[in-house]
Parts: sequence; structure tokens; C-alpha cells
Amino acid sequence: MNQEEVQALAEAAMERDPRTAPFGFFSGGSFVLDSSRVFSWFASMDELAAFVLEVEPLIYGLDDPEELAAFKAQVAPLLAKLKNNGFNDALREELNAAVSEFMVIDWWGNFSEITDGKTEFSRNLIENFVDVEEGQDLVVPAEEMDGFVEYLMTCSC
Repeated sequence: MNQEEVQALAEAAMERDPRTAPFGFFSGGSFVLDSSRVFSWFASMDELAAFVLEVEPLIYGLDDPEELAAFKAQVAPLLAKLKNNGFNDALREELNAAVSEFMVIDWWGNFSEITDGKTEFSRNLIENFVDVEEGQDLVVPAEEMDGFVEYLMTCSC
């Protein structure tokens, strides 16, 4: 796969509407000065896992056949756990340890987890998007959902 194809796949994942492709992750480079992060969205857990295994390493220039094979050997079992057990922070941290040379996944899960305000990550996103009054539930109002989805596509939070 050439760099143009990799870039096209990455852009497509970032531009998907999470209401119809609700499985996602929020990631970026692991270099200390690389603070840019983006959401990537997929229609299924299988698509998300395939993207992490096949496309993410190429985004970060990991294209040496031996290094790529070592990466896949280390990451594939973790992604199999993801597909079998679902999203959880312990597995995400295990994956981050395996890919720490070039990338980090700060969050992964279902889009509904971002809109419900139950985690610190989702509360921070909602607070940065909606003016929240004291005592108000931290959820994305239905009438604000289109704007919130656009915000997630452009925020580099």
C-alpha cells in the first residue's frame, strides 16, 4: 500500500459519521511534542481492529517488512482480545505499551460513551462543546448532535 492509499484510508476513518460507524478510537503520535489527536470511526469492531493492525503502522512510517511483521505478531493477539472481550482500559494500555514507539490510543470505545458524559474523557469533550450550567447533566443534547459530530471531526482535542 502506498502513502497516498494510506492517507486516503486514514482520512476516510476520520470523516465517518460516528452515529453510523460507532466503533472508534482517539489517537496520535507518541512523540512528546506531537499533541495532535484525531478520532477514527468504523462500522464494526473487526474494521477497527484491521485498521489498527494494517493501516496505523503505515501512517507512522513503519513499513520495513521485518519491523512490520514484529509489530503484527505483537499486536494481533491484543486485537483478538479486543474483538472477543470488547473495549477496556487495561487492554488499551497493553496495546499502547506495544505501540509506544510511534503512537498512542488515548480512548477507544463506542460513540455513545462519548455522548453520555459518564467518563472524564467524555465530560471534557462535552464541556468544551456545550455551555454547561451547574447541575445540568453532561450529555450532548439531541438538537446539538450534528454540531458535536462536526466538532469531533475537527477538534484535535
